[in-house]
Order: sequence, then C-alpha cells, then structure tokens
Amino acid sequence: MSQAVEDVWSIVETLKKVMEDLDELLETLELAERQKIEDERELDSLRRAMRQLQSRPAQVQSRLPQREPMRPQQRQQDRDRGPRPPQSEPTRPPERVEEVREQSPEDADEPPQT
Repeated sequence: MSQAVEDVWSIVETLKKVMEDLDELLETLELAERQKIEDERELDSLRRAMRQLQSRPAQVQSRLPQREPMRPQQRQQDRDRGPRPPQSEPTRPPERVEEVREQSPEDADEPPQT
C-alpha cells in the first residue's frame, strides 16, 4: 500500500514538471505569434511604400539619379572586391603656422625657442 502511495506522488511530481514545461512552451508560442504579426505588419508597410514608389509619375522618376544596370559579370567583380572604402574629398596637409617671436635685448644671448 505504501508503495502505491509513493508511486502516485511520483506521478504527481512528474505531471507538475510536464505542466511547467507546457506553460513555458505556450509562452514561447505566444511570443512567436506576436512576432509573426509584427513582421506581417512591417511587410505590408514595405509593400505599400514600394507601390507608392513604383506608381510615381514618370516626371518625378526622371529627376531621380539614374544608374546603369550592372551586368552579372560586373556584380560578381564588385562582390569579389569586397566593400568599398568611403569616398572623401582629397585632403590638404595642414598649413604650418610658425610663431614669430621678437627677441628682446636680454634674450639675444639665448637661442630662439622652437
């Protein structure tokens, strides 16, 4: 009889652990569902933005800078080269400004400081 009671308590403890695991799984599924809904909303927003860009009048699109389409060979060469360094304006060396110090008669014996 005591063995049966111990077995029942063991089953109860196992079921409690299973319930905790199921609760954790449910929370994970709810989080995934919320993320899915947010992702779908973002995709819808991006689709609307794409449609707006594609439906612009030809006049507006003609004012946008046009790029020549790249050939597949050019794309592969660009990928092989890696990222381009940022373009910047050519730099000039800094102008050197020398301080001119007038020597007083007392400083005449000392060499000029640089």
